[in-house]
Amino acid sequence: MEFIALIFLSYMNKAMQEKELFGKYTLHGVLDQLDVIECFERPGKEIRFGEITKKQQELLRELGVEPRIVMSNTESSIRLQKME
Repeated sequence: MEFIALIFLSYMNKAMQEKELFGKYTLHGVLDQLDVIECFERPGKEIRFGEITKKQQELLRELGVEPRIVMSNTESSIRLQKME
């Protein structure tokens, strides 16, 4: 598990360097902001994310991930899509 965490931290560090975000954020600060986003998975259904704050949405966009709010008749959800 620690190995996977190191891979993730390395990816986040690289993404922040490429996007020049270290002048605005710390790695610890970014992880603190994104750590509280909840993810729900149900068998046979799409993965759903809990509420994402405006600050988290802004941070995700700066990292190259576009949070898209999807509305349906019964519920709303948020999908995360990597921006190309």
